Amino acid sequence: MLYPVKNKDYISDPYIASQWESIQVGLKKAFLLTIFGYGAPKSDVAAMELMKTAWGTPENRSIEEIEIVDIKPEDDLIETWVSFIYSHHYTISSNYFESILANHPRRSVEAYWQSLINARFKEENPVPHLKTLEELWNWFQELILIEREASLK
Repeated sequence: MLYPVKNKDYISDPYIASQWESIQVGLKKAFLLTIFGYGAPKSDVAAMELMKTAWGTPENRSIEEIEIVDIKPEDDLIETWVSFIYSHHYTISSNYFESILANHPRRSVEAYWQSLINARFKEENPVPHLKTLEELWNWFQELILIEREASLK
């Protein structure tokens, strides 16, 4: 999470520096990047440079997908994230429940890869609109239990 503070320092605090290092490692290996409502303000030069360095150029990410979940107009979002997006490899959703993450929980990258590379479209298993975090937690726990049982076979 990137907070809207004027003077950001991502390296002097050891814990924050380690988190940024983790983000950079993850971005270098990522196939699907989802951005939730982060406007990448011009004042946040350090964060954007760290992310750009880790992600690389769009030309080097010709099959990766950027997913942006934001209420801003598409043209504004593309302008903000153009240095991350290769050609048409992006999706924009105005809310979480329209996103790849919400429609393929715990399998978003697999679902995207199957549709893009193998032309096999996985059936959606959308996150339900639940009233409490406890209900959501329980719903995800069922998925995790099924995965664990399958991994033991």
